[in-house]
Amino acid sequence: MAIQQGSFVQHGVPGARRTSRRALRMAGSAVLAASVGAGALAGASAASPNARHHAATSGSVTAFSISALTGADSFEGPYAASGIDPAMYTINKAGGILGHSFSVKEINTNSDPADALTNASQAVATTSNVIGVQGPDSSSSSTLVPFFESRHLPMISTAGQSIYDNNTRSFFWRMLPPDPSNGVAMAYWAVKHDGCKRVAYVFGSDPDSQGAKPGVVLGVKNLHATVVADVTLTPSQPSYRTQVATVLAGNPQCILTGSNGPTAATFYGEMQQLGHLVPIIPDESRENSQYWGPVMKTIGAGNFNKYFTFVAAGNPPVNPATHELYQAIAAVGSKLQKPLSQWQGNPFTDNNYETYMILALAADASHSLNPSVINAWIPKITNPGAGKVTVYTYPAALAALKAGKQIRYVGPLGPITWNKAHNFWGSEAVQKLSTKQVLYNIGLITAGQISQLG
Repeated sequence: MAIQQGSFVQHGVPGARRTSRRALRMAGSAVLAASVGAGALAGASAASPNARHHAATSGSVTAFSISALTGADSFEGPYAASGIDPAMYTINKAGGILGHSFSVKEINTNSDPADALTNASQAVATTSNVIGVQGPDSSSSSTLVPFFESRHLPMISTAGQSIYDNNTRSFFWRMLPPDPSNGVAMAYWAVKHDGCKRVAYVFGSDPDSQGAKPGVVLGVKNLHATVVADVTLTPSQPSYRTQVATVLAGNPQCILTGSNGPTAATFYGEMQQLGHLVPIIPDESRENSQYWGPVMKTIGAGNFNKYFTFVAAGNPPVNPATHELYQAIAAVGSKLQKPLSQWQGNPFTDNNYETYMILALAADASHSLNPSVINAWIPKITNPGAGKVTVYTYPAALAALKAGKQIRYVGPLGPITWNKAHNFWGSEAVQKLSTKQVLYNIGLITAGQISQLG
C-alpha cells in the first residue's frame, strides 16, 4: 500500500478502490464533542473537508484503525493495511456483521500524539455506527486511550508501554506483550540459546527504536552477560563510522538492536566494510521489508539470512484461522505492500486482523452494535469456558452462533485468555527470513521463561 498523507481514510467493502490522501497537518488540540450512538443504523455521516474516503454502503458499520501513515513511525501504515484489507474481505464475504457491510477508517496519527487526538476527534465527529478501534499505537496512546475510553469505544491496542501492564480502563485491551517483554526475549535467545556472553547494544535514538531496550538491558543483566558496547544512532545519517568502530573495539559476540531500515543498512554496511558481522537480533518491529529490504541490499541477502534472527511476540500456530488469513491476504494482495510473504506469520498482521474478527464476532454474538455491549462480549467470545465451541474462522463462528451455541474464537495468534488488566501475554517466536523473504520459526521462548527474567 502506498503511504500517502492525510488525516484519515475510509476503506470500503472489498473491490472498492482506495482514494488518495492529501497533505494535511491539523492545528489545535480541542476535542470535538461527539457521540457514537448504537441506535438504528443511519448510514455514514457526511465527510468533513479533511476526509478522503469511499462512500460507505448504506447501513454499514465501521471500525477505526489507528496508525502513523506519515512521520517518523510511518512504517506502521503497511502493517495496518495487512490486517484491514484481509479482515474486510473475510467479514464481508461471509455476509458482514449482523447483515451489515463492514468498513475500516484509518486515522493518521502523523506520528504525533497531539495530531492523533485532533484527527481522532474529527473522525469520531463525522462517522456513524463505529463498533471499536484497532489501536492506539505506542506513539498516540497517551492522548487516544483516554479519548476513546471517554467515548466508550473498545480498543484492542498495540501500545507497548509497560504502563498498560496493570491497566484499569474498561475499554482497553491488548493481545501483544509490552515492548520490554520483547527485549527480555531477545536477550534470552542471544545469551541462553546462542551462548552470547559479550553483547553490544545498537539502538536508534527515536522513541520507536528505544522501545525494547529497557527489556534488553534487564534481560542481559539478569543473565549475567557482559555489555561491551552501547551506541545510539541518530536516524538516517550518511555514516556511522565512529559508532561502528566503538562496537568493533568491544569484540562482541552478538548485537541486540532496534532502528529503522536505512539506518541499519548504513551501520551494518560499514561494519561489514570495517570489520565483520556477528549474529544480530532486531526487535519485533523490524519484521518487514522496510527494514530488511535496505539492509539486504547493502550487505547481501546471504549475509542477512546468516546473521539476522528475529524475536517477535506470538508463535503463530498453523490452524484454520491462519489459513483463512492467508487466503484473504492472497485475495486482496493488490492492495498490500509486496512481498505478500512478509505478512504471513507476522505477529502485527495477526494482531490487526484478529482485532477486527473479535470486534465483529462480539457484535454478532451479542446481537448488538452498541460499542459498550460489544466491549463486554470481547472476553465472552475469546476466553475459555464450559460448553463453548471452539471456532477458528468467521463463517464457522457465524454458523455456531446461528445454531445457538456459545463460542470461543481462536484466531491466528492462538488461544487468548485475558487477565484482569485486559492483557494477554503469549510466547515469543524466534524466526529467520528465507531467501524468498518468508519468515519461518526456528524456536520458541515461553511466557514463563520471559517472566523469570523480567
